[in-house]
Formats: sequence, C-alpha cells, structure tokens
Amino acid sequence: MAITKTIWNTDGSRTPGTLFANRVVEVAVTLETRNWSDTLDYSDFRDTRCTYALVWLGTHNYAPERRSKASRLMAYYDSLKLEGEFKSNWVETRDLEFHEQFAWVDCTNILSDRNGFSLSAEVDGAFGTFGDPLMWANLIAWRAHEAGLAKAAEEEARKAKEAREAAAAKEKAQRVARETKRQAKIDAGKPAVEAAMALTPEKGTVCTVDGFTGKVFWKGTKVYRGAWRGTVGLKNERGEVRWIDVGHWAKEEK
Repeated sequence: MAITKTIWNTDGSRTPGTLFANRVVEVAVTLETRNWSDTLDYSDFRDTRCTYALVWLGTHNYAPERRSKASRLMAYYDSLKLEGEFKSNWVETRDLEFHEQFAWVDCTNILSDRNGFSLSAEVDGAFGTFGDPLMWANLIAWRAHEAGLAKAAEEEARKAKEAREAAAAKEKAQRVARETKRQAKIDAGKPAVEAAMALTPEKGTVCTVDGFTGKVFWKGTKVYRGAWRGTVGLKNERGEVRWIDVGHWAKEEK
C-alpha cells in the first residue's frame, strides 16, 4: 500500500495525500520513551507506542539519514513532502546506492499539531507480491548490509565495553597497590612509636616538659595524617592541658 499524509489546513479541513505507493514493505511497532513537549523546550518524556514504515526510496531520491551507528536509517524530511509542497533548496536528490534505497519513516505522530500533518502507513501483500521487482531484489541486499552494520556496531560496542572494564580493573589494581604501599609505610612506623610510648611516665606521674608541670592523665597512639603518633596528656592544678609527643621522651632516652 502506501503512507497516507493528512495535512491539517488552516480552515480546519484536512487534505489527504499518498506517499510511497506500493513501496511500503514493512510496518514495525515499538515501545519507546519520547518527549511529548509540543515546543521541545521542556521535558515531558512518556512511554510511547511508536510506528515505523520501511519504504523503498527508489534509485533516485534524497539520501536517508542515520543519526548514530545504532539508530534506524531514516527517510530525509523532504522525501515526506507531497507534490507541490515547498522543498529545501540546499538538499538535492541524487542516485542512491543499494544500501541507501530503503529507509524508515516515523509515523508516530505525537507532534502532529506542531507539524501540521499526520502520517499513517499500511503494507498490503507478502514479499514480492507488489511493487517493482527491483525493490525486492535490492531489499534483500539492503537487509544483509544493515545486518552487517549492526554486527559491526555490536562488535565495536563489545570491544569498547571490554576496554572500559579493563581500564577500570587496571585503575582498581593500581588503587589497591597504592593503598597497600601506603598502609605498609604507615605500619612500618608503628613499632617505633610504641617503643617510644614505653619510655613515657605512667599515668598519675607528675612531670615537667618545656616549663609546663602537670600530671599524666592520658596516653595513646593512633594514625594521624598518614603516620603513627603517640601522645601524652599533661594537666596542671588549674586544669590547663598540654599534649606532648612521645618523641620527647625518646630524645631524653638517647
């Protein structure tokens, strides 16, 4: 059959027209997430039942478009204009290679009000029962070409995924190695700090350090800024506190 393009006139009437008569070889229905914003200046994404028609563009037409390697090959916009409608001056028709002769037409119509027309498609007949025999011969070649592109894109995506996973694994291994090295460096300093802590006075002992006299009320070791530290707390009769590094007593011992 064909794609019917119904134009909505300013007076409220509708003018139907026919596109790709005897050239619609398949109609596919998919469920996609589409933006229903009528002005496309905000997001209104919804699950949408989408309809696509696969059409034969013939051997001379506007070349179809593919926005990405994984997307459908779509008919150029001027291919959807009826005889007499304004067409772009900067895009020209040309002879098409066999792999350019078929394209999908989006007949979903969620922006019909904005576009001023709606599209509906119907395919009538089994393979090879209507249209030009060349259409069917080229359709076989086109499908094989599209399958090859899909396989190549899938392989490229697989390699890209493997590369990302390998890079992530390498980064993780390097991160673990850095952390292991850092932790080993930290742990290497622990025995010296513990040895220095053994030289410090017991809790309750009164001692004087750098002119401050107080009683030892706290002792402890911990990792601080990537290194083991040992600290002794002194408190005098007025409640004033000084924190002394264990290195003080290690120096005295030497």
